Amino acid sequence: MRKYFIVSIIALVFISASLKAQDKPFVFGFKVAPNIGWMNPSLDDYSSDGNKIGFSWGVMAEFHLMEKYDLNTGVNILFLNGTLNYVDDIADYGGEGELFRTYNFKYLEVPLTLKMKTNEYAKKSFFGVFGFGANFLLLGKAKDKFLIGDNEVIDEIDLKSNLKSFRVSLIVGIGMEFNVGGSTNLITGVNFDNGITDVLRFQNNVSNDIQKSINNYLEFYIGVLF
Repeated sequence: MRKYFIVSIIALVFISASLKAQDKPFVFGFKVAPNIGWMNPSLDDYSSDGNKIGFSWGVMAEFHLMEKYDLNTGVNILFLNGTLNYVDDIADYGGEGELFRTYNFKYLEVPLTLKMKTNEYAKKSFFGVFGFGANFLLLGKAKDKFLIGDNEVIDEIDLKSNLKSFRVSLIVGIGMEFNVGGSTNLITGVNFDNGITDVLRFQNNVSNDIQKSINNYLEFYIGVLF
């Protein structure tokens, strides 16, 4: 009887160790994500002039908190674009006119989100994410179309000095995770990234208002976790 008890204890120890090995506390991977971005101004005389296509890529890291809950982070290189239409007085373009400005932002993005998963069925599970993003401006450029009288001025300018260097956003999304063998999972999903802080910081020469706008984007991503 004692022999069977000792064998049972040893078996339980090995089973427990095996389960712990399968439940990895940390996984990493990479993703690519095309996005649709737009500007959302808070001044009455400004309007968003359509959506623009962008792109991001980066590495992901997941820390297992408890069953069905993970903490997600990583580092992304984000190319985010959007357009504003407003009246301004620009001496280099000849005076007062209507400006259509397409912004091209490049950020280093560090997201921090909580991932909540369903039970796995047929090697796949679904999940939702909620959290925040910290974005550090790397580059900021613009393509201008300026209408003054019957004339049209086209120009490309460097705007980094007139943009805020830090952006905070709220992230919500849904996705699916599919096991393709061993510890390798494919993931795909959709995230909505809603800007919280203004990204502009220069003055309109007609109204004398400090320009204010956030930028948002919707991304469609695919990635691999190891």
